[in-house]
Amino acid sequence: MRARRRTRGAMRLGALFTPLIDIVFLLLMYFMLVAQFKTREEQFRLDLPRDGGIPAPRDPFALPADPVRIAVRSLGDEPGALRVRTDDPALGSPETLEELARAVADAAARSLGVDQLVLVRPEPGTRWEHALEVVSAIMRAGLPRVHLLEASP
Repeated sequence: MRARRRTRGAMRLGALFTPLIDIVFLLLMYFMLVAQFKTREEQFRLDLPRDGGIPAPRDPFALPADPVRIAVRSLGDEPGALRVRTDDPALGSPETLEELARAVADAAARSLGVDQLVLVRPEPGTRWEHALEVVSAIMRAGLPRVHLLEASP
């Protein structure tokens, strides 16, 4: 009778966790070695050369050109009711948006480089739309590096 009790007690069912843990670690190692960690995609603005990628020879001792400064003042609420003012001799003294666009196109072809920086500063009380019209006109005229500054106090 004692023999029967021992055989019944010795027959226990149990799970062996050691092989399961080994398999989990092997899978973990496999996925860590096979995984390709990539950075997320972002959009960067690139100023690529327009002349086929051949840069023009530059004088290494040349000083950077001073930025062209343009002030904008609103004269009313309607589109185009604005005055522009600049002290840059390359642009002359344009007052309207059309005169500014012609002066910028002429200066870009004549003396200003394509990489010339233009700073547009609205005067106090200037409408946002008028400042953006000036920025768009300068970019359409051939100078892509235009920065819109905060209104002067």
